[in-house]
Amino acid sequence: MKHYLLPILLLLSVGVYAQGNRELSIDFNYLFSGSTSVELGTSAHTHTDGAQITFDAANYYVSNIRLVPISGADVVYDTVLIINATNAGLPYQLGQLPVGAYQSIKFDIGLDYDRNHSDPSTYNAVHPMSFQSPSMHWSWSSGYIFVRIEGMIDTSATLTGATVPYEYHIGTDNLLKEVSVPIALEVDANTQSISANIDLLLGTLIGGLSLKDAADISTHTMDNMPLANTLMTNMQSAFVGEVNKVQLTGISDITASQKMSIYPNPLVSSATLEVKNSGYFNTIEVVDVTGKTIFKQALNGNSVKLFRSQFPAAGVYMVKVSGEGSIVRKLVVY
Repeated sequence: MKHYLLPILLLLSVGVYAQGNRELSIDFNYLFSGSTSVELGTSAHTHTDGAQITFDAANYYVSNIRLVPISGADVVYDTVLIINATNAGLPYQLGQLPVGAYQSIKFDIGLDYDRNHSDPSTYNAVHPMSFQSPSMHWSWSSGYIFVRIEGMIDTSATLTGATVPYEYHIGTDNLLKEVSVPIALEVDANTQSISANIDLLLGTLIGGLSLKDAADISTHTMDNMPLANTLMTNMQSAFVGEVNKVQLTGISDITASQKMSIYPNPLVSSATLEVKNSGYFNTIEVVDVTGKTIFKQALNGNSVKLFRSQFPAAGVYMVKVSGEGSIVRKLVVY
């Protein structure tokens, strides 16, 4: 059975905006890389060093979600979510989103100082900061575990040998990290609702580690701070997202039949961009992290090949297909 992430959401305070603003929801899921799904405890995935890895838990806190407009102040939703691996993923209503153009979704991995040093026993059982199983809390002084990822690794030459456990338990105030996910979103008077879908790429999270090295398979933060720092830095660039915008006219940026995928992602020599229901889209545009357009071309049919030679340097790029709506995906280029 495929397992997805189930967010438990607390809306601590959400402002009420003027008439004409639209409801925004968000959900968090996870993949290994690109479109490769993860089945907890069963599916094995090949790491860049040749080891195979499974994920038994992939739990983390998200807080302080905000939408960043092209101009003006951020729209802030004072939220706390705990993302747990369960049977389903649920969208949660964040509140109203004002009309305007938005360029990114930002959020924090972890909890601010006051929340981090609060007592989980003071919260009711359904609260995301109450006691969890497995535990997401150390003590009042150490605070909460911001990220808890565990599983098994097979490093044998034949990949059929005995597996060894790994565990990453990361927290403390100085490891609170901000994530920024680029999007392209226009909210206008005809927009009915917006949903944001955020994926954590677990393969990117463990990228650069040597799973055959004992120093890279265990951290409880203070006992292996270099590894904890590496993982949290990796996590900042391990999220990709897309936005779904339903218009009152009936046209939506993305529906279940209008999806875009890029594989393999990261791109090494080439990758395939594929869309469903391609009649909605006619243009591909690739921009870098500064917003500079790298190239733009017509989209003819359901797929197009992207080549390493089209990108001036390794890094993170945003690929947008547009027409009657738009989809944006993050592409990592090596």
